[in-house]
Amino acid sequence: MADTAYDRTLLASARTIAAGLTQRDGTLSADIPYVALDTFAYDSEGRIYYQVNDIHQKLISGYENLPSPPPGTLRTDDYPALAKFYNGIYQGQDVRVVSLLKPVTDPGMNGTAEIRVAETQEARKG
Repeated sequence: MADTAYDRTLLASARTIAAGLTQRDGTLSADIPYVALDTFAYDSEGRIYYQVNDIHQKLISGYENLPSPPPGTLRTDDYPALAKFYNGIYQGQDVRVVSLLKPVTDPGMNGTAEIRVAETQEARKG
């Protein structure tokens, strides 16, 4: 049950970041509100990382090389729409990651952006 609560917080952060995506002149940009990551400052002893990739999977904001969803990662029953949760390793640390797909359908740009939010797993172990 505790993992579900942590996963919900990860997903809420990813959704907040997704809401800040804007398109202008064929370029996607991310305005990351502080509140998107602030929740973790109070709830977690771990670290939080995020990554935003445009429709071509080019990094537009955040940390490079966050782990991708492993092949065959299924969407969860709790969040079947556009989110996948999985475990990975980042900078030598165990992390829990959510990958959220965000459809982008604006004139001159049509595709899917990806937002990843990862948390080190210290808080989950405590």
